[in-house]
Amino acid sequence: MKTIHLHQQDPYWNLALEEYMLKDALIEEDLFYVWKNSPCIVLGRNQNPYREVALLEASKSHIPVIRRISGGGCVFHDEGNLNFTFVTNDYKGKINQYELFLEYVIKTLNYMGIQATFHGKSDIYIGNTKISGNAQSFHKNRLIHHGTLLFQADLMGLNRYLHGSIPSTVGPLVESNRSKVGNIVDYIPVKMTMEEFEKVFLDAFQMANQLVLEERKLTAIEFDSISSLADSKYRSFEWNYGETPPFSKHIFDEMNQLIAIMDIHQATIEHVTMTSPNSSLNLQFLENQRFEIETIKRLLVEFGIEDPSKWLERIFR
Repeated sequence: MKTIHLHQQDPYWNLALEEYMLKDALIEEDLFYVWKNSPCIVLGRNQNPYREVALLEASKSHIPVIRRISGGGCVFHDEGNLNFTFVTNDYKGKINQYELFLEYVIKTLNYMGIQATFHGKSDIYIGNTKISGNAQSFHKNRLIHHGTLLFQADLMGLNRYLHGSIPSTVGPLVESNRSKVGNIVDYIPVKMTMEEFEKVFLDAFQMANQLVLEERKLTAIEFDSISSLADSKYRSFEWNYGETPPFSKHIFDEMNQLIAIMDIHQATIEHVTMTSPNSSLNLQFLENQRFEIETIKRLLVEFGIEDPSKWLERIFR
């Protein structure tokens, strides 16, 4: 089995690497590697960021929202979360068979003295606490399976940036499954840092599964191709927000009365219906504009709203 040694934590590049490995790379044998991201929110392929993410909170903390190529739910990544990726051409009988891949990881954790078990369709638990969520993507004759290992993640950040309840959006929905989550560090027999955990995990992965991870180095051409994909796709508004299925956003006033309905298509406000004649502001001037915080804030100021924060809270809650 091959592996890639990654040292950077750029989430745009790391997600582009996965897509490149799935669609374009020459891979003759199975690949497994681990990686970390700087703080970010990663959406499932068909999810709605306006529904899943507390966008104002994320914006205040400069937390980017990035869409991945696989399905599944929305997750918060930071340096305390170790991600892992399998890539295989031997896909037959493995699509949506999460336990076939997670058996490697669970055996590794068990080898380390961590009582991890497979749970539900695609998760790893310790007791009744979720420590790993997983997703897959399939392209032509290749399958990618990736997941998280919450080692010492910022669980308060997870709760702060991801919606715990359903906000005021109406439309097609791939909703995240909110579960009780915890960190591996609280269950591990011997305390260690994240760097130590990553090294011990990779060593244990080979021992527990009786295999050798041989390094697959990226060529300069591959590196440039991945960087280009990261810039053109994963840093783009069109991919991260514009790929959202059409939906409607309900806007309420301070008395929780419905005052407007925004119809959103490709992250653009196509139509605004004012439902209350008593609203202090007619929001129809936002039609045909990007549904993003900075654009809405600028337009509110241009319209004469000196402090747009109140309206931003109503629009993006």
